[in-house]
Amino acid sequence: MATLINPVPDFRQYNFQVGDTTEVVTKQNGVNASLEKLGRDINTTVESINEDVEQIDQYRQGTDPENIVHAPGSGLPNLAGSAYSRETVGPARAPLMAEGFAGLGGGGDQINNAAEPPKKNLFLSGPGSNGLNYPAGSAFYPGLDLFRADSARAIRIMFDGLGAPFVRVWTGQTLDRETRLYARSNILGSVNNISGVPGGAIFERGENANGRYVKMADGTLICEIGIQANGTTSQYVWNFPSIFFVSSANRRAGSKEISLFLNSSGRIYDGQGNGAAALNSLLLVGWSARTDNNADAGIRSTFNWRMESTYSTDRWCDLSLLAVGRWY
Repeated sequence: MATLINPVPDFRQYNFQVGDTTEVVTKQNGVNASLEKLGRDINTTVESINEDVEQIDQYRQGTDPENIVHAPGSGLPNLAGSAYSRETVGPARAPLMAEGFAGLGGGGDQINNAAEPPKKNLFLSGPGSNGLNYPAGSAFYPGLDLFRADSARAIRIMFDGLGAPFVRVWTGQTLDRETRLYARSNILGSVNNISGVPGGAIFERGENANGRYVKMADGTLICEIGIQANGTTSQYVWNFPSIFFVSSANRRAGSKEISLFLNSSGRIYDGQGNGAAALNSLLLVGWSARTDNNADAGIRSTFNWRMESTYSTDRWCDLSLLAVGRWY
């Protein structure tokens, strides 16, 4: 870019006055110095302009005139047609692409079977209740198809009603993998697995008459319940609020696959719930991961306990039971 010339000096300051003597010489020297500086600034500006002209000429020589399009009516060659003023997508003024092409400007291309791999890049529209092989809820929402022709690799991104994305990846006609992406909306829900591959949510939490449970996508299952133990020696059968997986039909081996933890309040109560005495000891005599019926694998446990205390009448004690194992 050309260097701008500095403002021209105000030479009026060097005007001669009546009676000037030695000041005349001083003023004349100031005029000469200012004129010299002005000349240098002009030369610098001319050199900068010449450099810009040379650079512009280099650009001109490297540009094919046939690639330059001029506005209609300019009188120059290669006049532009009407395309430059047309809409990209849409019905107005003959668009470059028809509305709805590849799902642009419209409601998206409707894909009826989500198990069929994409064949082009487009915005898709789920067909609603008529959709096949869509993840839960995603047939009612838009999505995106991505396709790479030279390798026949494709990706389809779908969204459920909570906005959580679900991705399928293909090579040719082969489905390589399915991936559910997690967000705040789908971390907690129902967990599941297909042939040992987890799906659904990351955590599932529930509660019923048999206690509370937490199931995790990695297969971990935690069950808990609070009960009242009464009597010196007693037995309690706990039907788990969610079923554990045990690999062995043998009760002893199955018991090893479920870890049991027990905690007590440390107090003995009378029949009216009044604290009566300290609990001297609470002994968990034995437990089994199932009853005598091997078909009850992972469904229930049987506990035997013995309480010891100086309190001799009705004995009650609050117990918390926790079981940890796997649900698949």
